[in-house]
Amino acid sequence: MGMDIQKLLIANRGEIAVRIIKTCKKLGIMTVAIFSEADKGALFVKLADESYFLGESEPQKSYLNISKIIEICKQSGVDAVHPGYGFLSENDSFCKILQKEGILFIGPSPESIRIMGDKVESRKKMVESGVPVVPGYNGESQEEELLFQKAREIGFPLMIKATAGGGGKGMKKVDKAGEFKHLLESAKREAKNAFGNDKVFLERYITSPRHIEFQVFGDTLGNVVHLYERDCSVQRRHQKIIEESPGINIPIEIKHKMGEIAVLAAKSIQYVGAGTVEFIYEVPTQEFYFLEMNTRLQVEHPVTEMVTGLDLVEWQIRVAEGKPLPYTDQDSPEFPKQKGHSIEVRIYAEDSENNFAPSIGKIHQVSFPDNDGIRLDTGVENHSEVNIYYDPMLAKLIVYDTNRETCLNKLIQTLEKSYLFGVTTNISYLKKILSHPEFKNGNITTHFIENHTHVLGETKKEEIYKAFALCTILHSIRYKIEDVWNLLSGFQFWDEFANKIEHSKDFVLDSDILNKGYQLSCSGFEVSTIVESYDRYKNCLFFKVWIEGEKQGGLVEIPNLERVTHEELIFSDGSKVVYYRYGLNTYLHLGDEAYYIRNVPSAYASQESSSNTFYSQMPGKVIQINSNVGDKLKTGDVILVMEAMKMENTIRAHSNCLVEKIHCSVGDMVSQDELLVEVKPTV
Repeated sequence: MGMDIQKLLIANRGEIAVRIIKTCKKLGIMTVAIFSEADKGALFVKLADESYFLGESEPQKSYLNISKIIEICKQSGVDAVHPGYGFLSENDSFCKILQKEGILFIGPSPESIRIMGDKVESRKKMVESGVPVVPGYNGESQEEELLFQKAREIGFPLMIKATAGGGGKGMKKVDKAGEFKHLLESAKREAKNAFGNDKVFLERYITSPRHIEFQVFGDTLGNVVHLYERDCSVQRRHQKIIEESPGINIPIEIKHKMGEIAVLAAKSIQYVGAGTVEFIYEVPTQEFYFLEMNTRLQVEHPVTEMVTGLDLVEWQIRVAEGKPLPYTDQDSPEFPKQKGHSIEVRIYAEDSENNFAPSIGKIHQVSFPDNDGIRLDTGVENHSEVNIYYDPMLAKLIVYDTNRETCLNKLIQTLEKSYLFGVTTNISYLKKILSHPEFKNGNITTHFIENHTHVLGETKKEEIYKAFALCTILHSIRYKIEDVWNLLSGFQFWDEFANKIEHSKDFVLDSDILNKGYQLSCSGFEVSTIVESYDRYKNCLFFKVWIEGEKQGGLVEIPNLERVTHEELIFSDGSKVVYYRYGLNTYLHLGDEAYYIRNVPSAYASQESSSNTFYSQMPGKVIQINSNVGDKLKTGDVILVMEAMKMENTIRAHSNCLVEKIHCSVGDMVSQDELLVEVKPTV
């Protein structure tokens, strides 16, 4: 017999917790949030009906602390737990304990989770059920020499994958035999840190793959259906950043066959709830292989909701209550159809120009357009803190329209009008991908980003010049009280003070702006600006801007500035530039770029530079040091390995050198720009 859920605990955080709360409010279900030290002021905590403190910020002491979560379940008297995705969503032990306590788990059975959570066992089960899988090795033995032998039999390139893995963690591509042992060690270490299990399997590498997944749903009565496909091919570091539905440039008969096999895979394990069957689709041959099944709701579920008009969280809850699926006959005329097109982009706090290093800090201002066909799923707001402990995804922007072309154009325009100040984001990077001709034509594989790295990584220097010219205006006019602002930076009452400053001031051109030059730094560039001339006839200022070191620059023309408010520069041609000032930093939203500008040169040395010092490119933990003082290193040798947000970042020697000083130890938590190692060049 089923039961109606009255009160539900969300064993998660961030945007997915907010998403679940919205559906629960619609259904009249009370919600309980749990939160760590780092999430005390988070949006999801404010939105829930009740909230309970879990513990310290580290996931192991909070969102992965099963005993504490069970204790809160009993204390709050909930009927059910929704795990969201990540954390405990695919933990069969957690599911079993909830069952023993008589609490519903919004998800499949522990057995389904166990089978599909083990990549080796799931492959075996799929082979038994007649589902095609990628050739590889998934035996029990983890002996290094045996794995190396199997790798040579499969052939290079190949993939090493964690059996308990997901999200690109514990996954390494091996191009040649000589790299195998080093990458095997790294994959095992990453898997151990992320999942507590270092077991791996090997898989043939598909050269032109697309990542196509099917949303499946099962109920307790044995019904299983699919809700069509999503294309998740555009990925960085094996993690999806753009997803869409329907999938483009795939023959309809192939889609039908994939859908049938996805349902077969779910039925083979008596699947209940929301799940995703993921396939690798080989473009030239049109062959497809089972990759894995995620036994939970997916990050990208909103695109399916947009094209079907369904609420998948509501389906999850109803199925958990023992009710049948709203639609059980895939072929009936009443069954929901795919209509229109939807694309989702994941907005991350990361620096796409710095190998996607996570960015942490305080979000000062965030703004996204709110129009028809635009959906924003987010767990952040103004003044939210982005920390090192959790995944750096801040939001998902989902756009819907009648066809792919209009949907894509709407999404690009929305990103151009969106800004987030305080941390570095991938917003402009996403726009570059969406605007690329090959993406527009649907010519995409999982290698899209690596194949177009040069184009996607290009920075328009003209825009940087313009940003600095605008900053010169701001520093000359808006920040006359420079010393006061600098003294206040970093104090708790800063935001309150900043909001009380006069909100509007007419622009007056004075001798100060004409005679004073500025030296600022932005995105790795040091730039100098100086006013060249003022054309009274054209009502324009001309700035001479150049990049330090390159002595390369140009003349920037700025239309007459009519007004400066606390948030915008307003020009005579009707254009506006949004800005925000926090301490020494100024943030400008210009075009689709959010520029981070600091009015003192950064003392940062990149590991790619010819510098003899290595600084941390992100906050993180030192997990391995491969060198000792006095060691002679060759170009490319690993110096040390850091971990941040569950991803490894390897620091290598950029030339032949001698290790002079090591400023950190294994286990150290280091901040961004912290000095790690000093070396001396050798011949």
